[in-house]
Amino acid sequence: MRTAAILFVLILFAATAQAQGAGSSTTPRREDPLQRKLQSVVQLEMIEAALTRRPAAATDRSAVLAQVREDFWRIQLANDQISETLSKPDAIDRRVTGRVAAEVRTRAKRLKENLALPDPKTAATDQNVAAEDLRRSLARLSALIDAFVSNPMLSQKHVVDATLSLQASRDLESIIVLSGRIKRKVSEARP
Repeated sequence: MRTAAILFVLILFAATAQAQGAGSSTTPRREDPLQRKLQSVVQLEMIEAALTRRPAAATDRSAVLAQVREDFWRIQLANDQISETLSKPDAIDRRVTGRVAAEVRTRAKRLKENLALPDPKTAATDQNVAAEDLRRSLARLSALIDAFVSNPMLSQKHVVDATLSLQASRDLESIIVLSGRIKRKVSEARP
């Protein structure tokens, strides 16, 4: 869309220049090749700058903030569903569990994109998920979500701490990995 707007402006400039040249009764002016080349270089630089520069408008920031709030709230609701599933002695409904795990993963990924958390130095690895039963994996996921949402960096205003920030990033990465593995485990077990 931005590219189309820039191209439209360039075409408009070219049409205006051509109309001005055609409307004059004097002899046409000979363009200097060096000036033409410099003008095209400047225009290309302006186009590249316009394409790479993404203005952070207040509406964009407020939309991202609203999305972070919704994802933070929805991940807590999904955690409530996980806790409710774990509290029942019945067999776990794999379809519901798969849907909840997918939602947790989607929300956690979007939170990771939108929050300015540091990149965790160590990748979250949950090698033993395959060996665990589904109930224990869900309990671990619920504990990770609890740790993430109760982190003072996210739950309290004006708290800035590098250690807490790094812990929130690690928890979020672990949530993404574990929820993805739970979803795969549930979908593989379905008939």
